[in-house]
Amino acid sequence: GATGAVLGAYKVTISRLIDPAGKPVVATSETPPANLGARESILPKYSDHAVSTLKCTVAAGGGTFDFKLTSR
Repeated sequence: GATGAVLGAYKVTISRLIDPAGKPVVATSETPPANLGARESILPKYSDHAVSTLKCTVAAGGGTFDFKLTSR
């Protein structure tokens, strides 16, 4: 009945979709991002689940996670 993630270790991906003009796109069930010409603007090393090395562990008490991303 609680909200939030289940306690444990997670692999993390970060995504930011943009349209052809470079404006952020928000996914909706009515208009999928692919229909808007959206593309991923975050490097695959962060946005691709197969290659991301970002991780976090959700512990009792909750909290937030900040990820410092670099473009290189």
